[in-house]
Amino acid sequence: MKKYLITLMVVVLSTTAFAQKKELRSAQSAIDAGDFTAAKAALTQAENFKTAMDNKTLAKYFYLKGLALASNGAGSNADMKVALASFEEMQSVEERIGKSTYSSQVMASTQLIKGSLIERGRMALENEDYAGSSENFEFAYRLQPTDTLYLYNAAVLATQAKAYPRALELYEELTNIGFTGIATEYTAVNAETGEEVLFESEVMRDISVKAGTHSDPKVTVTKSKVGDIARNIAVIYIELNDNDKAIEAIEAAKKIYPDDFSLIVTEANIMYQIGDMAAYEQLISKALELQPDNVDLMFNLGVVASENGENERAMQFYTQALQVDPSYNNARLNITALMFDKVEEIVNSMNNLGTSRADNAKYDKLDLEKNEIYKEVIPFLQDFLNYDPENLDVNKTLMNIFSALGEYDKVNELKEKIATLEGN
Repeated sequence: MKKYLITLMVVVLSTTAFAQKKELRSAQSAIDAGDFTAAKAALTQAENFKTAMDNKTLAKYFYLKGLALASNGAGSNADMKVALASFEEMQSVEERIGKSTYSSQVMASTQLIKGSLIERGRMALENEDYAGSSENFEFAYRLQPTDTLYLYNAAVLATQAKAYPRALELYEELTNIGFTGIATEYTAVNAETGEEVLFESEVMRDISVKAGTHSDPKVTVTKSKVGDIARNIAVIYIELNDNDKAIEAIEAAKKIYPDDFSLIVTEANIMYQIGDMAAYEQLISKALELQPDNVDLMFNLGVVASENGENERAMQFYTQALQVDPSYNNARLNITALMFDKVEEIVNSMNNLGTSRADNAKYDKLDLEKNEIYKEVIPFLQDFLNYDPENLDVNKTLMNIFSALGEYDKVNELKEKIATLEGN
């Protein structure tokens, strides 16, 4: 009886082993033929026997499953995640048995998949699908973890997609693996297109140069991205309204790059957000020392000064911005806004006067002061229209000023222009 049972078990095991091998052979043949649907169907059948597979067969199963789901890079993002997990399972199995039969094959097989993923990531980026682009670049990294730049690209694109928790995870992973972004790049100019091309290695670049298809070979060492990562983490925490963690990230980054312009501006924005105007102004002033011709910083200092009631100081910053960039119309708008504030004060004073002879004299004097300010405003609005002639609001404001001053020829001229702009 015992002999019969043992014999029966051997028969069952032999049948199972045959079924395993049959389905895996079918999957392999389908993959070789590019029929990934058939391969996935065969692997679904093979999965029924997975618990009975020996380690060597199990490693092959995970290898084929990864290839079938990846579909040479054409698989869906959901399938790619499972494919990557299958490759990891395969590597774990081969580590247990101390033999890397399929791990070495994955390295060759994944080059095509990786290329497809990178192209998908590029196309998604062109279509402003930042989330999709990020996922594809992350998959490319998972396939070949030595290419850490793809993980960095995935983190940056996740930030652009506003997928902040995922972006933080990717940035944390970059930090943990010691990513700096410093790399040696080998480039040469394509003889046919005239475009500079980046090569994977110096050897590949030199082969192309020797073949005459490329010229002007160069070697460039890229800058560290450690400061950028810390800055991006801080920006994410700002978006998540966690200013304390944002400041922590900034402080960590400042130890590496104490004079990084973008880092200083990011910290300044945090200070503005939490209402520390003194710190904000101090940081923007420091940033302006690094970029003395940055009109946006001058403008921002003008806004802060205006909010503090320091109108004369605000005027100085706006004027300074226009001296650097005469086309900077935002400064003109804020200058005219400050002037109109004065007009409003004068009008309020005029409205509060009585009807006595003394009040009438004060009224006339204030009216003259108001008109003088209008005359000072006119050149700023006219200069604004030199750079933005179709701005409807500015044209209407200028027309109203000419009307208040009684210059009706100019009023009629602007009326015609405004009618044209409004399509009447």
